[in-house]
Amino acid sequence: MYAIKRKATCVVASLAFVFGLAVSGVRAQSAMDAGGTAGGGMPTVDQILKNYVESIGGLYILERLSSRTASGTVTDSRGNEYPFELLAKYALTPSNGFRITRTTPVQRYVAVSFPNGESVSTYTSDTGWLLDAGGEPRDMTNAELDGVRLEDPFYFCMRMKQIFLDLKVEEKTEKIGDSEAYVIAGHTKNLPYAKLYFDIESGLIVRVVYSESADGQNPTQVDFEDYQNPDAAFKGGRHRIPYRWTITKSNGSRYTYQLTKVLQNIPLDERKFRKASVTANSGEKPATP
Repeated sequence: MYAIKRKATCVVASLAFVFGLAVSGVRAQSAMDAGGTAGGGMPTVDQILKNYVESIGGLYILERLSSRTASGTVTDSRGNEYPFELLAKYALTPSNGFRITRTTPVQRYVAVSFPNGESVSTYTSDTGWLLDAGGEPRDMTNAELDGVRLEDPFYFCMRMKQIFLDLKVEEKTEKIGDSEAYVIAGHTKNLPYAKLYFDIESGLIVRVVYSESADGQNPTQVDFEDYQNPDAAFKGGRHRIPYRWTITKSNGSRYTYQLTKVLQNIPLDERKFRKASVTANSGEKPATP
C-alpha cells in the first residue's frame, strides 16, 4: 500500500503539466527584461521563446483556447498501465503583440486511476493540492508547485518572468536524440536549478531538467515527444502538443504518458475543480503566492 501511495504522488505531481497552457497575464520579454543573456552568436532567450510559441500554433491558436480535456495511459518502468483523465480551463482575451491577458484563474484537474483508488492533482495559478489514492488531500509545497509548472511546457514558457529569477542561453547546444537543442538555464524561487531544451529545427521544447539542489543533484527529467495537432478545428494553424512524455526521477522511477484522446473548447464539469478539504502536511509548508 505504501508503494502504491508513493507512486500515486509521483505520477500525479508529474501529470499536472502538459495541458496547462496558462498563457495569462504576461507578455514576452526581451532578453534583457527577462534577465536572459546569450553569447557566442546564440539566439536570445526572447528569440527562442517566440520561436517556440510559433511552433505550437502562435497567438492565433493560444487566444482561441478556452478548455481542454484529455485521456490516456501512464506506464511505469515495470510496464504497468494506469488510465488518467485531465480537465483544463483557460480564460483568455484577445491580445496585442505578444501579450495574453488573464480574465479568471486558470484551473487544472488531473485524476489517475490506481488499484486502490483515484489520485488527484489540482492547481490554479498560484496554489495547488494533491490527493494520494487511499489517502487525504494536502497542499502542494512551493517546490512541488514550481516543479509542476516546469513540467508544463506551455505554462512556464509564457510566464518566464514570473517563474524564473534568472535566464541565460548556454554557449553550446546539446544533442537530444538525433537533434541539436538550444539550452536555456535558470532557476526559480524554490528550485535553484533548471534547464530547458528547445529543438533547433522545430523550435519545440524537447526536454526539461530541474532540481532542488543548486548543483543539479537528484534531478527530475521530462522528455517531450510525438507532437501532434489535437484539433482539426484550428485549420490553417500549426497547433501542436506532445502526445507522449516521459518523467524520469533520480531514484530510477520512470513514467511514460501517452495520449489517446484530446478535445478542446468544450464545456467542463466545474465540480471537479473544487478544492477538497486539506489536511496539514506535517513538516512542510504549503505553496504560497
